[in-house]
Amino acid sequence: MDSIRIKAFSYYVPEGRITNDQVVEPFLEVNKDHLSSEDIEYISYSCKRKFEFLGVQTRSIGINGDNAVGMAVKVCEDAMAKANVTPQEIDCLIFAAVSNPFFEPSFATVIAKEIGIETGDFFDIGDTCNGFMKGIEIAGIYLSTGKYRNVLVVASEHPYEVGESIQNTARIDVVEDIDKKFSTFFAGSGAGAFLLSKEGDGPEIKHYFQYRETENWDISLYMLPGITLPKTRYEKILNGIWADPYSLSALIIQNMPGFLLKSFEENDIDKDKIDLFFTHQLGDNITFATLDKLGVERSKAPIHTFKEFGNLAAANLPVSIGMANDAGLLEKGKNVVLMSSACGLTFACMYITW
Repeated sequence: MDSIRIKAFSYYVPEGRITNDQVVEPFLEVNKDHLSSEDIEYISYSCKRKFEFLGVQTRSIGINGDNAVGMAVKVCEDAMAKANVTPQEIDCLIFAAVSNPFFEPSFATVIAKEIGIETGDFFDIGDTCNGFMKGIEIAGIYLSTGKYRNVLVVASEHPYEVGESIQNTARIDVVEDIDKKFSTFFAGSGAGAFLLSKEGDGPEIKHYFQYRETENWDISLYMLPGITLPKTRYEKILNGIWADPYSLSALIIQNMPGFLLKSFEENDIDKDKIDLFFTHQLGDNITFATLDKLGVERSKAPIHTFKEFGNLAAANLPVSIGMANDAGLLEKGKNVVLMSSACGLTFACMYITW
């Protein structure tokens, strides 16, 4: 990818918070009539211990009318205002989210309409938690060819708007299946946007690297109920939302550092001269274990969103960048790396000079 510039960026996290107990309660309600009281008590205890281990305490959730469309519009309009760019100057809008509620039209089309864009190129991508990074890569291709001058990449996650469909997949038949549904307990709400161009003197995105493999495609699934799957390695795949969290965490910790080191070496990037690391966060234990294996001081990853907001999925990295900017951490000239892991299985990173 040729280098591109960040003209402006914006983020938003709603003020609402729900606790661990509030997250688990609806799950217990769905299963209380067919599981024993001892099983329900065990599930409650097990979830509490896992939350403590991962360090999550609350999840961000929309209040006072917050919703996925509204949050996306908010961050897009803010980014355009910061860059002094009008809706008519936006050539392309790319949207990414795990919790995208739209099948048609594209979510991007709805956002474009709401922010005043009449014509252009608007589309969604579905690259799970790597969606925002992949959107930037696609934007860079368009910008490098000269086809477009200004591209908005936006992520907006509000999983509680699709809560009814999640609730419909919450049933388990045996208590041992609780771990396979555990990923549903982490989802948080938030949004972020980058306005990108080849022009200007904003932060320069110099490189995007990714690694994908198919062997572990079935390690985590978020799908419509009733879908027919090809053969998997697992004897039983639970309906709707399902994950093998232990294997997923192990794969990230074991393989992400090697991918990063190889990417840095092949592109003459000195790891020790990277000032800040931003990671897609699934818990501090995973983040720190990855950094330790990479040989990077933990202090170089100062932004932690998981404890308060939960898993922000595709919106995690733009939210983290916005928080770092608010904290005065993004000084001109600093070298920054964004790190993303996504089910599928995908590892990705982006190298930026601020």
